[in-house]
Amino acid sequence: MGIWTRNQKGQNDFLKLPHALKKIQHRGPDFQSTKFCSNVAFGHARLSIVDLSTAANQPFSDVTGKYHLIFNGEIYNHAELRKKATENGVKFKTVSDTEVLLNLLIEKGEKALDDLNGFFSFVYYNEEKNEIIAARDRIGIKPLLYAETNDAVYFSSELKPLLDFDINREIDQTALENYFAYTYIPAPLTIFKSVKKMMPGEWIKISNGVLEKGAYFSLNNKARFDGSFDEAKTQLTDHLNQSVKLRLLADVPVGCFLSGGLDSSIISAIAKEQKNDLNTFSVGFDHPYFNESDFAEKMAAHIGSKHHRIQFNKNQFTQVIPDFLNSLDEPFADSSSIAVYLLSQETKKEVTVALSGDGADELFGGYRKHLAEAKIRNAGSLKKLMIKSAAAILPKPADSRGGKRSDLQRKFKKFAAGLKLSNEERFEFYCRWISSEDEEHLIKNFGNSKYFTEEINSMNDYLINDQKMVLPNDMLKKVDGMSMAHGLEVRVPFLDHNLVHFANSLPAEWKVTSGKTKLILRESFKRLLPDDILHRSKKGFEIPLNSWLHEIIDEYFSSAYFSQTYIVKQNLFHYSFIDELKKLWKSGRAGERIYLIWSLLVFQHWYHLNLEQK
Repeated sequence: MGIWTRNQKGQNDFLKLPHALKKIQHRGPDFQSTKFCSNVAFGHARLSIVDLSTAANQPFSDVTGKYHLIFNGEIYNHAELRKKATENGVKFKTVSDTEVLLNLLIEKGEKALDDLNGFFSFVYYNEEKNEIIAARDRIGIKPLLYAETNDAVYFSSELKPLLDFDINREIDQTALENYFAYTYIPAPLTIFKSVKKMMPGEWIKISNGVLEKGAYFSLNNKARFDGSFDEAKTQLTDHLNQSVKLRLLADVPVGCFLSGGLDSSIISAIAKEQKNDLNTFSVGFDHPYFNESDFAEKMAAHIGSKHHRIQFNKNQFTQVIPDFLNSLDEPFADSSSIAVYLLSQETKKEVTVALSGDGADELFGGYRKHLAEAKIRNAGSLKKLMIKSAAAILPKPADSRGGKRSDLQRKFKKFAAGLKLSNEERFEFYCRWISSEDEEHLIKNFGNSKYFTEEINSMNDYLINDQKMVLPNDMLKKVDGMSMAHGLEVRVPFLDHNLVHFANSLPAEWKVTSGKTKLILRESFKRLLPDDILHRSKKGFEIPLNSWLHEIIDEYFSSAYFSQTYIVKQNLFHYSFIDELKKLWKSGRAGERIYLIWSLLVFQHWYHLNLEQK
């Protein structure tokens, strides 16, 4: 956390910093401390990963006491940067990446960002110049939020600590509508108008009292790979092997998430080749349609890792819901985050760092919607007409979720609906979990706010839009929030920025076709995987939301903050529609609206906890 102040009124908030810092103690359970300068205050909660000594604790200052840093994440190339600095006469007092980063910032300012390979958010203070530099990593793996008032600028890794300060609590209407459309709030928005998320690859500088912003990285790289498919396979293999190698470096135990899907299996297999005593972790549920842990165990046996199968039943699931909901810093209703929460909770008992397979789907086209997009792009007009006609006569899918037949019916109807839309409209449609009609009926003053989608002319454009929207705002936020709730650091080898640029330079047909996803990834690493793992279709990391939430939803629907009095006073939603949702739920006919119900439950819990309880 950081506070840069403009006046004495802002400096009065320094007294509130220790209490605010406690709200993110889970992110850094090993050490917490504050530092106060003339008009800047820093607070830091440390999760010790590299250089476990107390000398590496933060807030971190140089030997002159003029330069200060708070830093979250890892700089993977810190040894290389240290070597260069040492050759130029710099003397270090620790072997931490924090000190290397501080030295580089002292030397180069925001231009230091170009030299970094890692995932991070940081705030740096040059006391001589009274200058702040804050930055977020290129892909958006680590979060950084800020709020600017007349008296101060506040920085934090999470939203909750900012509520200790005098910031405006007005709900952002666009953020509210985006949340109910997608189940998350895309950057730079937060649920409050007064607070913004820094964008991936963005820096902020406060100099001479003026806040300015800039970008040091863009996914819109126009470079195109001009080699052969086999040459690309070799380079992809080299990139990922090196990325995993860097992300295994730590002074604490490191393991891997292993779901049994393609991406985590590749990462775990590469990691096992480089680390003989590898621990792998999977989570399973006692529900036949959602349980994938058998595939994880098969892959673990194939590579010879020490595997930990974490199995949960309905009772354990429902017991963890209150703690899960309390951990959210803003409304976030991706239901698979509960599974990541449970997985992280158990994984932390064995290791402090876990590698995951996140990012591969957005780079190489691994989602069902990517397959659908490729099929639509390759379908002729006659085939499209046949699909639309078939969808029109297909029976409505069953209300209950969790069966293969009903799942196929849903996918087919959504695929057919996508045929009628433009490329940009289809991207937005396939990102939605909740229909705009339901949003309009639920939300007062509904304006049909949409996430800005850039022009989509090609399949690669589609993937880059996913990398800008879904990846940082849903997938990476989910993993960071749920893992750091338990003081577990999750590293993502697929998202080394060099690998990302390389993947985006490849022809789209090497990634996804109308019949296959992640083609080049499968071909590059098939030697490492059993055939049934290699050729598995995308399942998705889902939970049995419908069948396991009956008691929870019944309890919340009966609570005070779903009453007509509460909803009317809240003045955000139409109670008549909420009452209709209650009736649908009780009659067992909620169907796809389970996602809307869950999103509403999450929001109301968050609202009650953060805006009413003091």
